[in-house]
Amino acid sequence: MEMESTGFDHHKCIRMEMDRISNLPEPIRSHILDFLPMEDAFRTSILSRQWRYVCFSLSNLTFDQHSFMQKNYGDFDLNFDQFSFMQKKNSGEYADFVNRILSHHDGSAIINFEVNNNDYIYPVFVPDVNAWISYAVNHNVQKLRIHGVSTKYGAELSGDLFTCISLTSLTLEKLGLDLPRTVGFPLLKTLKLDDVYITCENSINKLFSNCPVLENLAIRRCNFLTFNYREPLKIFVPNLKRLSLLFMHSHMKTNISAPNLKQFACLGLPPDISLETLLSLRTASLTWSVTRSDQRASYIHSAHKIVAGLHNVTELCLYNFYIEAITSRDQVCLPTYSTLKHLHLHMLPIENQVQAVIVLLKRTPNLQTLGIYVLMRDTMQDTLVEKEYWQPQELYSAHTLDHLKLLKIESFQGTESEFRLLRHLFENGNAIERMNICYSKEMTEAGRTGFSEKLMKLARASTEVEISAGDDSYKPHLHAFKWLTF
Repeated sequence: MEMESTGFDHHKCIRMEMDRISNLPEPIRSHILDFLPMEDAFRTSILSRQWRYVCFSLSNLTFDQHSFMQKNYGDFDLNFDQFSFMQKKNSGEYADFVNRILSHHDGSAIINFEVNNNDYIYPVFVPDVNAWISYAVNHNVQKLRIHGVSTKYGAELSGDLFTCISLTSLTLEKLGLDLPRTVGFPLLKTLKLDDVYITCENSINKLFSNCPVLENLAIRRCNFLTFNYREPLKIFVPNLKRLSLLFMHSHMKTNISAPNLKQFACLGLPPDISLETLLSLRTASLTWSVTRSDQRASYIHSAHKIVAGLHNVTELCLYNFYIEAITSRDQVCLPTYSTLKHLHLHMLPIENQVQAVIVLLKRTPNLQTLGIYVLMRDTMQDTLVEKEYWQPQELYSAHTLDHLKLLKIESFQGTESEFRLLRHLFENGNAIERMNICYSKEMTEAGRTGFSEKLMKLARASTEVEISAGDDSYKPHLHAFKWLTF
């Protein structure tokens, strides 16, 4: 009997060793389930008594419709006669799945709540989404993301959402909104709007003004009705620190006043930014390539004002239109960018832009890294009209780049204008340690060889520079998108 007891204890110890995870404290097991898809997390309730109720106290709830559909129905084809029936059945089953999980939740506070309605064959409708939003709001949700709602523009999401006092982060994607009369987010710090259409006139400005502690704002591919676009989009947010405006082409004018703004990325028409805001910026990425417009001169003036106001940036990315704006005959002078350490340029291989870059370099005494991507001239013929030869007096002033250590040029095409820029960098970059040149794929082997020989004959201010050349390995520069993940 004693041997049997010992054997039993031995096997029990083995089982306990194998199921060590089940003996962890419930908060730790709950945290483990946060990393699983919601369907899998709730399947753990059948594993054992220890796991039966763990999934009912999750603080992070993420529902992904596409994942649900794949796991329950796999890949199959529908003919036209089956479509209406299957559409109703499958969208209803997904909604039932979400409702069933929420009905079993123990009522504890929710930190993160995400609903990803991304199966557009089987849409989820507003009443279901509103019920889920109300549940999250009533459980003091802190971070909320809603992706996709199948409805015509002008849907009314739950009014509870827009007065949620616990919300610190809100992401709305691929949906239309009709904002309620009362809007207010007292604790909201992060707001992301992607592919959102708001029909109520000027309500978007009201939304921004009722987020008193907002620090991070990202707007991409949105369409806001601001009195039929006659009124500007106004972003007057005193505590804002990071701002991304991407693909906002429908708005002819955007006004920004954010005296604490540190990071700014803009892909679209140049906005009107207050001087106080420009002086507060530390990192900026400015992108716009479409220059053919009746208001082109006005846009160039706005772009020049922005570049001229960035006195305190440490990192700057400029696309060709903003480089061209430097060559405008505007009376606004460029400052000395004494704090600028990292510069990224997307430029055309034309003389005006090369000279603009040289003028810019003369005003960056502490620059440490320089990255240049040369755009293909033939892709810009319809959008850029090169101005008459621009020869500012500043081109002939002496200067040195005493701190520039790293230089990288992508998609190098071998034009005389590019060679002129390289010669300037060789002659004035007395601290350059590494220079990497990636030739354009359009450049022939003979062209590369000839240019490399020509390059090696240039006089160099830095005797320690290490030069490497190779094929163009450039991938689209995502600098303008880097703050969408804050």
